[in-house]
Amino acid sequence: MIKAILLIFILLTPSCLDNVLIKEINSYPEWNDSLKPNEDELYLFLVADIGRNLFPKSEQKDSTSPKPMPATWNIGGISILSSYLDTIKRRFPKRSLLFATLNIDKERFDPLKAKYLTQIIPLLPIDSFLMGINELMNPPAIAPDQGLFPELPWVNSNILNIKSGESTLQWGNLPYKTFESGPHKIGVIGVSSYKLVSENEKTKIIGHYFQDPVTSILRTKNQLKKEGVSHIFLFYQSPRSCEGSIPQQGSSIAKFQARAKLCNKDYELNSILEKLPPGTIDLVLAPQSGMSHHLIKDIPVLGTSREDTFIQALKLSLNGEGINFKESIFLPPIKLCHIMLAGTSDCYHSLGSSEIDDKRFEYLEKSAYGLIPARFLGQDILPNPSVEKILSIKN
Repeated sequence: MIKAILLIFILLTPSCLDNVLIKEINSYPEWNDSLKPNEDELYLFLVADIGRNLFPKSEQKDSTSPKPMPATWNIGGISILSSYLDTIKRRFPKRSLLFATLNIDKERFDPLKAKYLTQIIPLLPIDSFLMGINELMNPPAIAPDQGLFPELPWVNSNILNIKSGESTLQWGNLPYKTFESGPHKIGVIGVSSYKLVSENEKTKIIGHYFQDPVTSILRTKNQLKKEGVSHIFLFYQSPRSCEGSIPQQGSSIAKFQARAKLCNKDYELNSILEKLPPGTIDLVLAPQSGMSHHLIKDIPVLGTSREDTFIQALKLSLNGEGINFKESIFLPPIKLCHIMLAGTSDCYHSLGSSEIDDKRFEYLEKSAYGLIPARFLGQDILPNPSVEKILSIKN
């Protein structure tokens, strides 16, 4: 199974040059039944900053691209994201979990954007949203009594209500979420860093306070163990602390390099995990971290580096003692293509290497630089009609 997954997801095919990918970069266009996970396997997907990326971005070719190459195409946006997420859930209905942050941009928030978000976000098949300062401090002019999204699966354990001393109940938030995957019961603890709170916001937080993350994690972990949880994931958001490029090939966690030097010395996640007893956390989901994949104290971290145009992905192999690192794979992030080049089945104008690009241009020339609808896991990907209808509203 692991070899089949590597062949298809990592795409080490005869089209590679010295094990460098030439085609199907971050696109996963085709499906194979060997991708179906067994009862011990689970796919995790992470999307960040949905609230700031409603509309597609234009990606333009550079001066090194051949003249027949299309000059520009759209990438990302919530409508195409919706279609990718729906496809994930159709392909892996019982063996996938989707995590997301909204990270509402308060400085540029307006009633029309609120209307879009309140109608579109509930359509997305997200299993858990992380509650953070930007949600806690949602603009008071927008639904001040209920907030924007009271029915979503919010999770946060360290934003506490001053009066009760318990996790905030705003928008129906819970300190943790539990999920079952085959014989495994998974607990997800949400934590948002106080470092995300600006000096101005500190004076405006009314009725809430941020508990120390370590205290919150240990308190919540004890409750999860009482409920028979076998694996604990930390869903954690902090200021951007790492810098990493978009990986184009996958790697088993066992062979992955820690890459600690790519993160700031004051990366709060480092100190949190150092203070926790060994075995407390099995995995970390770290939106806005700045790097797609990394390891801290031998704990895998699924982060994000290009929040506007990629979905992060990880295939886990679970066992009774935790995670089987040898069989678990950090997968290349999924690029949110609207269309693809027919010759390479991806949406890259250039990969930044003349040797690789020259080989790609050979494939593209044979296909006359033609374009095809985006494909993902064997299905055509088109903007979601329901989302497009909502976005067409202008007032």
